[in-house]
Amino acid sequence: MSIHIEDLTVRFKNSVTAIDHADLDIPNGIFGLLGENGAGKTTLMRVLTTVLKPTNGMVTLDGILYSEGNYEKIQRKIGYLPQEIELYPNLTVQECLEYMGDLAGVPKAECRKRIDYYLKKTSLIEHRKKKMKQLSGGMKRRVGLVQALLNEPEFLIVDVK
Repeated sequence: MSIHIEDLTVRFKNSVTAIDHADLDIPNGIFGLLGENGAGKTTLMRVLTTVLKPTNGMVTLDGILYSEGNYEKIQRKIGYLPQEIELYPNLTVQECLEYMGDLAGVPKAECRKRIDYYLKKTSLIEHRKKKMKQLSGGMKRRVGLVQALLNEPEFLIVDVK
């Protein structure tokens, strides 16, 4: 599993350039991206997760070119936990995760097994019937992590403050 980024530029409509002609190779394993506030870290993660289209440049994931025709294939390989997570406040933890699993294309029975497994691993199993809006910030973050792992991604992107 590797990501190759070549001449990547992201410019917003207000003419702000968030990423300017970046080249980067991310090998298999754990990789940390550090930088000042506003340096473009979150923007890069949004590009890598297909949430944001770059203005220019090329990105490949295991040789798969980032293009609209390949986005679904790429999304199946990636789990994403953004900095801020708002997961349907009026749904229970279980309902929210089942819905997210459905969106990720995980079969229902398999999704329930994975939810049970990850809720146990994150010490959230006893909170599965609580509404999302009743959870603390840290608990919501752990639900977000479970959500990011439901499709058992090959590549996990975690954006932290």
